[in-house]
Amino acid sequence: MQGTIVWWSVAKSHGIVSVTENGQNQRYFLLLSRIVSAPEQIRAGQYVKFVSAVPAKRPDLLPIASGVTISENPFVDAGADALDSKAGAL
Repeated sequence: MQGTIVWWSVAKSHGIVSVTENGQNQRYFLLLSRIVSAPEQIRAGQYVKFVSAVPAKRPDLLPIASGVTISENPFVDAGADALDSKAGAL
């Protein structure tokens, strides 16, 4: 899943990620301990990609993003379809 950081606390080392899929907006809790790769400074507006989410323990809590990669730039889909379209252009 991919989204953006909407809030980050440097002091508490956690934040909130917003993901929009199929017109539905979902928020996830972001913990420093679940981040695999990130720029030196994490801040709101950066792009996030994560592999899974740990379900919330209670209905009033957010699920936790896991296997998180954070980037200054949007992630580019480099799947098989992207390779096929480049090969067709040659």
